[in-house]
Amino acid sequence: MGHRLQNSVGLYHNLHCNILLVEYRGYGLSEGTPSEDGLYTDARASIDYLCSRNDINLSEIIVFGRSLGGAVAIDLASRAEYAHKIWCVIVENTFTSIPDMAKVLLGWRILQYLPLAFYKNKFLSLFKVLQLRVPTLFISGLADTLVPPKMMADLHNRCGSAGNS
Repeated sequence: MGHRLQNSVGLYHNLHCNILLVEYRGYGLSEGTPSEDGLYTDARASIDYLCSRNDINLSEIIVFGRSLGGAVAIDLASRAEYAHKIWCVIVENTFTSIPDMAKVLLGWRILQYLPLAFYKNKFLSLFKVLQLRVPTLFISGLADTLVPPKMMADLHNRCGSAGNS
């Protein structure tokens, strides 16, 4: 998570907030193997950890995720048992799903006919975003060369939260 420290320093000094950076299993120096379920478990464990503390304001927890982290943030906030613990969600340059990204990155026409069951990890954010009820901010870099900005627009348009922007 060292490459995210500069962003965190700015948030800390300008907003005077506590920040928890989560390094998912199998990324950076974390042990284990990354998987969709594993990353979701890591996010739930992070919120559970925060909620076990008595030295932070539990009514103002903001969940932020960029790209893959955005898909994890959407999953977490879409779960009823965790949504009430989250004040708001911020997602940046997040994709609609892994199958959609595979079509963009690989460009193979045959992928559009590949059944969902063939994908080991799916990260189906386009469907989960319908379940969001917490205020959600969508940040999209229109010049993003990896995640098409249309995917962020699709997520925003389908978001179930009345407070999305």
